[in-house]
Amino acid sequence: MNTLTKVELRELGRIKTILEQLKKVSGQLHHQDKNACNYGLSDRQTTRVAHLEQQAEALAQELGYHAYHQSDPRGASLYLIDETMNDSTYSQGLCIGGR
Repeated sequence: MNTLTKVELRELGRIKTILEQLKKVSGQLHHQDKNACNYGLSDRQTTRVAHLEQQAEALAQELGYHAYHQSDPRGASLYLIDETMNDSTYSQGLCIGGR
């Protein structure tokens, strides 16, 4: 049986914390995506979405990835993608807080 070093455990803990934060951001983005679809967004809500996208990107970069906000409320709102992925291939990334 392999045992993890304290450094490896700390790194796993850091990754877990970042993923938990990304899941919260994803839920908040999903809420705004539903609002946008049903009612449209106010200027304040639009600013909130931009802030959430920036927060997601900063967290994703800590893991060596990029955040992709898919705004259709029928699916997951946030994905972690690498530099090879784009608007048409984001679903190959890691879905965060999916539906």
